[in-house]
Amino acid sequence: MSNSFPHIGIDSVQICELPPEACACFVVRELEQSQDHDELFKADDQITFVDETTDFLSILVLIGLFPSKGQARKNWNGPTEIPKGWTETVVGKGAKKKFVFLWRS
Repeated sequence: MSNSFPHIGIDSVQICELPPEACACFVVRELEQSQDHDELFKADDQITFVDETTDFLSILVLIGLFPSKGQARKNWNGPTEIPKGWTETVVGKGAKKKFVFLWRS
């Protein structure tokens, strides 16, 4: 299923049925405390709210991919900043594979 969210700058988002243990949903809260995320995630998704100073390395530690931010910094080759808008990233391999969904207004 594809949804369109032009009022928040997203043309289409693929909503897929993934098991809860394979997903990590995050909303970066800016000072205005935007509620745009209500339309991006399903009602039963467990959403973790983080502040605007959180980087992707911290997210990798929060989901359990790395035991510390130092280990994440040493081993992660991807971007560390969380861009504005919708981000979908697959991290890890095998049993540790996770789909990370991020919204930053």
